[in-house]
Amino acid sequence: MVLLTTRKLFYDVIGVLLERTPDSMDPALIRRRIAMEAGLQEVVDLHIWSITFDQVALTARLVAKNNTNRQSLLDQVKQQCQSFGVHHTTLEVVEKP
Repeated sequence: MVLLTTRKLFYDVIGVLLERTPDSMDPALIRRRIAMEAGLQEVVDLHIWSITFDQVALTARLVAKNNTNRQSLLDQVKQQCQSFGVHHTTLEVVEKP
């Protein structure tokens, strides 16, 4: 019993140290959901990783359509990320040239 518990703990520790995407997260699904936000043209450089056993971080570059309210877009995307269980979100909004 102790070996099974230790094995799971060891796997989790290695995952955090290697900044692995948590098993409970589906990056493709998260990317698709974020991409559905109004005013967003594309999601670029999406990265999701564990920063502790129970905290997840996400970074992404968002390509906004022209004349999009950037703050509103950021708020919508952050809310979407929180619904997936992401605790820390860093987003950059750029316009496509």
